[in-house]
Amino acid sequence: MGGARRAVRGRAALPGDPPADARGPDPRRPSRPRSPRAGAADRARAGLDRRRPGPARRARRARRGHDVRCRDRGGARRHRSRHLAWKLSGHAAVVATCAVVVLIAYGPWSLLVTVPIALWTGWSRVRLGAHTPAQVIAGGLVGAVLASAVWSLLA
Repeated sequence: MGGARRAVRGRAALPGDPPADARGPDPRRPSRPRSPRAGAADRARAGLDRRRPGPARRARRARRGHDVRCRDRGGARRHRSRHLAWKLSGHAAVVATCAVVVLIAYGPWSLLVTVPIALWTGWSRVRLGAHTPAQVIAGGLVGAVLASAVWSLLA
């Protein structure tokens, strides 16, 4: 919320607030008319710009003690730092399991298809910030080992 809105609602600007001209438009002044196409473009851009904060920003939040994060979808939720809880990548485990089953069923040429899919899935989990590279590798190894063990027990 801009500083001008806070001043209108009875809160004076604090010393750390930006200057009045940098706070954005004054809500008491009518805005200029806009075309419907401009509004649609702004809404589309806002949907595309909605990204999860990167690992560095999440770490700063955790260090500053942000326990609760507000979401755009409404409500607040408890925030646990990803650096405190270590979890395997379930996506990598499932893809590795499928790769092992396809390898056993169709032979070594199937690796030309399954390995790129597994690598792409692992890369996407790291790129989205859901896991670290170590978590993705560990998930892939666990999935491959479990699939091999179960297949050998059933065969």
